[in-house]
Amino acid sequence: MSRLRPILIVLAGLLLAGALTALVVREHQARAGGREVALTIQGVDPRDLLTGHYVAFSLVEPLREAEMCPVTLIGPAARQGWVALSPKGDPKDNHWQATGRAADRATAARLGVLTVKGSATCLPQEGHQIELDIGITRFHASQAQSEQIARDIPRWNSNGQAPAYALVSIGQDGHARLTGLLIAGHRIGLDW
Repeated sequence: MSRLRPILIVLAGLLLAGALTALVVREHQARAGGREVALTIQGVDPRDLLTGHYVAFSLVEPLREAEMCPVTLIGPAARQGWVALSPKGDPKDNHWQATGRAADRATAARLGVLTVKGSATCLPQEGHQIELDIGITRFHASQAQSEQIARDIPRWNSNGQAPAYALVSIGQDGHARLTGLLIAGHRIGLDW
């Protein structure tokens, strides 16, 4: 048995390395095969001693004063369901926002162009904004890059314009995968 132990350890290491490589390749293919949308982000925090440097953000879409909350987004959302997304503004900008939510994908598909797993809510009493939770809240980067991004993403200005977006790939499976950030027209992609 002692003669086989080194061989078994090497085989186990190769098996684990192969499984990790397959996982990375599958995720890369899922990102590349999905439809990329730009979702407005707000708020940053570039430091965390335990998990490395990252930019933390929330997917929050401010509405103009004349805009009303979509009816199916009013009130607290269920923890998990389906969210409908639709383009907002000029199609060449690729800017999207949540336009509805439902418990099942078929119902959500009637409320927008794309569907993604998650939750969304629009609370009129909080300044007319749509809050979206699709499991994406961080962009990991080097310390210098994280701190630069934190300086570049300004708080909402008086016009409600947001120059910062999360670039998200929505796959056929309905999962959202972060592909990068778009800050003031500058794309920052994932480095791995």
